[in-house]
Amino acid sequence: MKIIEIRKIACTLKTLTGLHIGGGNDEIKIGGVDSVVIRDPLSNVPYIPGSSLKGKIRSLAEWTTGCVDTGEGNAFYIKGKASDAPSNALQIVKIFGNGKPDGLEDDNHTVLQTRVAISDAFMTPESQKLLLEKLGSYTETKYEVSINRLQGKVGGGGPRQIERVPAGAEFTFEAIYKVFHKPDDEAFNANEEAAFQGFLGYVDLLSHDALGGGSSRGNGRVEVRWADSQAKYSVAWPKTDQKEG
Repeated sequence: MKIIEIRKIACTLKTLTGLHIGGGNDEIKIGGVDSVVIRDPLSNVPYIPGSSLKGKIRSLAEWTTGCVDTGEGNAFYIKGKASDAPSNALQIVKIFGNGKPDGLEDDNHTVLQTRVAISDAFMTPESQKLLLEKLGSYTETKYEVSINRLQGKVGGGGPRQIERVPAGAEFTFEAIYKVFHKPDDEAFNANEEAAFQGFLGYVDLLSHDALGGGSSRGNGRVEVRWADSQAKYSVAWPKTDQKEG
């Protein structure tokens, strides 16, 4: 088994509603924002971690293919041999990886080789400039109130301030996908391509869900825009003139 192609996927995420991906507060300030967004420590510009993107895309893949086991209240996880696992589950583990040592495996460890790596998504220079011109800041502050339904009054210590990236901001990210090949194994090679096409579809699902916190309250709706809406990917390696005949 060997890598025969490394494919690059480039996408833009446009926020349709305010986006909140928490960065944690190091200190509590009187009158300050209760929940801040994660920012680049050097530029102070908000970004979307690649781990958040990968986790969300994987979660959508698991739920839409029926691979979530809720019987024991646990998140999706498979133990045992690859031959005993559902085909949908095998494909998802093949794409996103399975880091636990007692997890899914086969004799050649072909399932354990993670195919995809997703970068952080960074705010475009155009969005940075627009937000600073219009708001003087990269973010907005939204007030949220928790209501105690039994008592009919405000709970949780009153209104909370949530920091969000405003609607209309755009972020770009890339994903690198490794395609493997086995000589004289047509079924394996066909499944490799099917897994890749499946991944492209899972990325599109982001447009029908939400990222970050407070999604049930309207936060985090995004639109996925492909750099190349037709091909959806480019071959990063090998270059055309390097391919074997």
